[in-house]
Amino acid sequence: MGCEALKFKDVWPEVIAAIEKIIACYDSVNEVISFRTAGKAREYAVEQANVKHKHFVLDAGIGPGTMSKIVLSKSNPDMLVGLDASSKMLEAAFLKLNGRIHTVKGMFENLPFKSETFDRIFASFSLRDAVELEDAIKEFHRVCKKNGIFVVVDMGKPDNRIVRTFMTFYVKFIMPNIAKISIVGKISGNPLRLLIPTYENLRTNKILRKSIARLFGKATLKEFAFGGIIVITAGKCINNMDQLK
Repeated sequence: MGCEALKFKDVWPEVIAAIEKIIACYDSVNEVISFRTAGKAREYAVEQANVKHKHFVLDAGIGPGTMSKIVLSKSNPDMLVGLDASSKMLEAAFLKLNGRIHTVKGMFENLPFKSETFDRIFASFSLRDAVELEDAIKEFHRVCKKNGIFVVVDMGKPDNRIVRTFMTFYVKFIMPNIAKISIVGKISGNPLRLLIPTYENLRTNKILRKSIARLFGKATLKEFAFGGIIVITAGKCINNMDQLK
């Protein structure tokens, strides 16, 4: 485990507590700080996944149920499971979706499911919260069925150094202030400042895509907002010889 992983592991409980604190305004804050791009990325991700009625679907890091709500609005999967490390988030998602999901408490690094359980797996603005990213990707690969699809929607760290510098400046100095203004009168303090360590924990967009493709066999990258938000769509190939380069 590297120094960055150790540092993030230390603040991980604070990150979860901060996310729980903004449950009531999670969606609105996300849209404000992403300049209305987060919702578009989620919609694109669901289109790429092409969920069918017979599918078993996992929403990993379900949060208050935002991604699952889009999935249910466009399809009727046989089973939709929401996983989160936070009991408060699971409760919020269950209520938001009127009980149309099965909720499971667990961590990405040790998923409480049998191998090859899910046809479709979504990790929407949650993969960056993994304490051990490689272990999390291995677990998602394990529980994904052959020819299944794993879709990641998340903050991005642009590969272009100049753009990445600008994005880092935005996340560290501008975004917390925008978030603070958007939650004035709703929440005390500014829990969104804890997005900073999760951003620092990110790999660059192409490196993250390659990390996922290394196991799944192939993965494509779609960038929004100059790479500040990304969608990675990975197909679990039976034969990894067709891995994208």
